[in-house]
Amino acid sequence: MSARNENKPKPEEMGGDTEGLASPLTLENIFEDVGSIFLPNEVGKASSRDVLIAVDTNVLLLPLTIGSDALSKLQAFYERLRAEERLFLPARAAREYISNRDRKFADLLKTLNDMKSRVNHDTKLPPILDTEDYAAAEKVLAKAKSDYMKALARLGETVRSWNGDDPVTKVYAAAFDRNNIISPQQELSQVLLEWKTRRAEQRPPGYKDASKPDTGVGDFLIWKSLLDLAEMKKKDMIFITGDEKADWSVRVDGKGVFPRPELIAEYRKASGGKSIRFANLHDVLREMDVAEEVVSEVEAAEQIANISAWSGAGKRIGASKVFIMDGGKGDFVFVRENVLFDLKSTLATAESVWIRPTNDFALTFSKYTGLPGTVVQISGLARLEKPFPVSVGETIYARDNYGHTLLARLLSVSHFSDVNVKIDFEYAIHIGEEEVYAP
Repeated sequence: MSARNENKPKPEEMGGDTEGLASPLTLENIFEDVGSIFLPNEVGKASSRDVLIAVDTNVLLLPLTIGSDALSKLQAFYERLRAEERLFLPARAAREYISNRDRKFADLLKTLNDMKSRVNHDTKLPPILDTEDYAAAEKVLAKAKSDYMKALARLGETVRSWNGDDPVTKVYAAAFDRNNIISPQQELSQVLLEWKTRRAEQRPPGYKDASKPDTGVGDFLIWKSLLDLAEMKKKDMIFITGDEKADWSVRVDGKGVFPRPELIAEYRKASGGKSIRFANLHDVLREMDVAEEVVSEVEAAEQIANISAWSGAGKRIGASKVFIMDGGKGDFVFVRENVLFDLKSTLATAESVWIRPTNDFALTFSKYTGLPGTVVQISGLARLEKPFPVSVGETIYARDNYGHTLLARLLSVSHFSDVNVKIDFEYAIHIGEEEVYAP
């Protein structure tokens, strides 16, 4: 007997207006078909003609960091899937790619400018050491530097000349068009109403990005597009994504391992009993027998992207800030968006600073946080009530009453006068997140 159509109460039977509120029957709504709840979630290899392939935004951005040889192999990969009529791209992912692409190109230009600056940094040799051999070597070096600078300038001109016709976008222009770019079939106003309820219920995906300007609706739009495609095609799907947040995947040591069971159930319902698998691009390429050197290059780019996804000033890892202590007192203010942590310091020694606890948030510290971007376990650390010293390399943890967390690693203490001390931190602020990552 099917349990698909259980008698579920209507909203008016649950006590009136429930808009924007979490339903007490969320599990019943998610796992509606208990008759299929224990079935395995099995999807064939990417090489199977019966498996649909959909692509996420972060996968579209990835080729901006790989070589031209690997890009040509990726182009052949997309052409093959397109010819087999099983390649699809959510419209939201396409829009996000375009909105981020030129920012990536600006980063390329900055990298080129930084390379120029490093080459232009000259150190003069003391005259007493200046010899004929050195002068000849310096002349050769000057010629090489000149050629190098000209090559960098030409690369910069190439990047500046791109106007929607860069090598990566050309690949996507051939791979995707109105025939395989997919959008939710509902009116956007209805999608937003549904999103409001799902966000209140913390129903995946997207609710982990509720603090973003779009409230995280981007992930939901992508998911709705995949569900509508599943309803139309009735096939298994591999969703190529580098997103491993907890509202997409069940995580182990900061990495996504399994699709969230709620998403499996929702896909199964939409597709008439089919399954979905999340995969990295390099795994899919390997299943499609793409050359191993290309697979390795893409895998390395994915690893860098996973770290870069958590970096940026005031965000996750890699943000740094310098403070000046005057007369032995310091006020270290760390800010991200509307979240502020104000640490008070009472003393600086040669390699440490003393931090004074405050009533505004819990404070503790640790000697080890792990590699940048790795998950940090802080639940077992005791709250400190008295001033405590933090040495270079150690990390301060602060958590406020709203679940926001600061991790600030002390990088250096520099005394440049009798009363002034420069304090350098690397830090991360996590806004209302269950998992925090090492800065």
